[in-house]
Amino acid sequence: MRKIEIFIDGKIAHLSEQLKVVIDTKVVSEFRNPLKKTGALTYSVIFPPTQNNKVVFDFQNERQLLGKFRKEYACEVQMDGITVIDGTFIIERISKNGFEGFIVSNNGGRISDIISEDKKLKEITSFASVDFEGDKTVWEYLDKDVVAENSEIAFPYVVDSFARVNSLSGATVDGIEYNLGYENFGVSHFTKAVFKNIFKDAGYELEGNILNDETFRRLLLLYTSNGDSASYNYGVLNPLNCLTVANYLNPAPIYEFLDYNIYAIEPEKYELQSGDLSFSLGRDGVYTCKYTSNYTFDIKVKSYVYDAATNTNLETKQFLLFREIGDSEYSEELDGLTNTFTGLSAYSFEDRFTLNTGASFSTVSGNVHTHTSSFTARLTEGKQYRVQVYTAIRKVAVANVTNLRLVAERLESWFKITAVDGRVNIDPARFLPDMTQLEFVNAIFKLFNLYYQVDEESKKILLYTRDEWFALNRDNVINLSPQLNLDDFEETPLTQKDVADTYYKWATDESDYLLTYTDYMSRVNSDISEDVYELPFAPLAFLKKNIVKRIGGFMIATGYDLIPAAIPATDIVDASVLEDFEASSNFSYKPKLALYYGSGYLAEGNLSLDTENPYGLNGYYLMFDRTAGLTGGYAYDQYGARRYKRLPKLTFFNVKEQPGYEVELITATREFRVVENTSDTIYTTGNTEFITSVEKADELDSRSIAMIGGKSIFQEFYENDLLVTYWSNYIEGQMKINPILYEKLNGRNIIRIDDDLFLLESISNYDLTGNTARIRLYKLVSS
Repeated sequence: MRKIEIFIDGKIAHLSEQLKVVIDTKVVSEFRNPLKKTGALTYSVIFPPTQNNKVVFDFQNERQLLGKFRKEYACEVQMDGITVIDGTFIIERISKNGFEGFIVSNNGGRISDIISEDKKLKEITSFASVDFEGDKTVWEYLDKDVVAENSEIAFPYVVDSFARVNSLSGATVDGIEYNLGYENFGVSHFTKAVFKNIFKDAGYELEGNILNDETFRRLLLLYTSNGDSASYNYGVLNPLNCLTVANYLNPAPIYEFLDYNIYAIEPEKYELQSGDLSFSLGRDGVYTCKYTSNYTFDIKVKSYVYDAATNTNLETKQFLLFREIGDSEYSEELDGLTNTFTGLSAYSFEDRFTLNTGASFSTVSGNVHTHTSSFTARLTEGKQYRVQVYTAIRKVAVANVTNLRLVAERLESWFKITAVDGRVNIDPARFLPDMTQLEFVNAIFKLFNLYYQVDEESKKILLYTRDEWFALNRDNVINLSPQLNLDDFEETPLTQKDVADTYYKWATDESDYLLTYTDYMSRVNSDISEDVYELPFAPLAFLKKNIVKRIGGFMIATGYDLIPAAIPATDIVDASVLEDFEASSNFSYKPKLALYYGSGYLAEGNLSLDTENPYGLNGYYLMFDRTAGLTGGYAYDQYGARRYKRLPKLTFFNVKEQPGYEVELITATREFRVVENTSDTIYTTGNTEFITSVEKADELDSRSIAMIGGKSIFQEFYENDLLVTYWSNYIEGQMKINPILYEKLNGRNIIRIDDDLFLLESISNYDLTGNTARIRLYKLVSS
């Protein structure tokens, strides 16, 4: 008779004669699903309440009331001296029958045991911090080969509105400028860096050929805002030094009193000298706060009121305030104001929205007022602030209001933020989407059909593609022909869960116009069940863009490319949407993946001196104002070619098979629609007029992360997988087994039965006191 021994915390436990230890175990799927906490699991086990067992379980029967609770103990189960389970006994209940619970094996080396279930991507700590200088940093990254440099981040450009399609670098609409700045790019992450840093945080190093796979290295997780503000290093970016100016003609008073009127001199931005790479200070002089913090200000306004009819500066009383202007543009708490000009004081204007209370100083010379104010105030993200000089003028002094000029001298007036309590570097992890680390890891495993092993001794996780995994274990074949007769086995259809555990599909995104109102999703995903596992990523779609090449001012070539776009979904068909820069996604979409190829794919072009057309630089080059004082910045090449950068190339399909769409204007009704692009692109024509070389074109056409197409990585990495090449059923039945054979069947075996090879899916209902178990197999269709 077989001898079962169970050790609890190293002490042998008494067993009842009726004790049965029945084991279920999964063996194959645990090596390809990082979410699974698998291994041997017993049915309920009851240890009798003997004195020995009371000692083994540290008298929990006396400490706890009878009933349910949970406590864990180290546990080893031996059969005839052979360890069949090395794991944990979990007490779930104490009853008059004894200590009730179940045993689970500590197989070790499970990713789900290494990474906390609830840990978010934003909690990764192993990213290198970035000394981010706003536009200068983005400018430099557009030139770098970030893939070759194994960079952790990149700054791709994704068109965020229909208006951007024709005006990539922005435009001015109704006096409002929609130019490009660093915040239009966002911090995107190479998935390889995210993947490696997750495990680096956990104390493990990754190894595997997949890490050097070209697609794996180019795969980029595009920035998405999650509705949160971007976590830039505003402690460095927000300080600024800007000259201001005001020259108001025919102003209207903001308040009227018995013998005087009050006007507001509100300095506007005249020239950006340095700093404030976030361009928070608008041309109207309104400062929009992008980061809640304490700000230190240095403000100066040299102002006066000039009467153009008499060529004189009028006598005024002026009071400098820095205010939040959200609820009311001007002070409302004026109850204390006197009706006479002589009794006015600064305190009469201060209200609850005034931030520089008691911090201003003024001098007057020749009716010219010089105001200075240095103070620290707390500003709130999203709120707006501005400098106001409340100016009182006697009514009798104004013969004709149309002659009034309210002036702030531009060389003597400024708006400075000298310090901000904020980050001095950016942490790339703060720009990652709201996703758990396990969710991300599982998705990458699905995309590349990965298997893994954990080497606890060296703290390494070894990654294998499906084909590498079975090639590795090809010699680890166990012949079960003597133990099994397949004629006695029954066929079990694959369940939807079986399919879902192996297959995947890309997620759609109802906030994305091209994914919602075109057939793009059906072009990306195969025809599969709705229940299949859905990646936490949506695909990137593309719009048609015409490009030209000029030499000497003459157009020598025209072509079409497809540019990445994530435009907010709308059912509005009025063509006004095509000019609406406000109708932008602003990164508020489901996380997306793409392949990053950088800006080196376009051939160099020439910009003639007689044109400022950015398309003259061989296509859609990006143009954005950079801050003065930075290399190649605003002050040095405001109208020169150095302000233009080639658009970094992103792909989803390989470029020759990439579906694209174009905007079609219906002039009769002033409506628009988006239709499939049927024109050749610069890649399908084979014309190297626009592309650096044939080799570069081939590189762009080499891989696709869509599920459909001859160059799809799905077809490549799942080619030999059972559930792709042949929808087989499981076969399962009883087999003879003993502890030695049970130990051999570790999930890394290929099973031979007669002339066929099988994968072992699971062993169940193995009664250690008997000699049988139920085994589940599926046939290896391709090896």
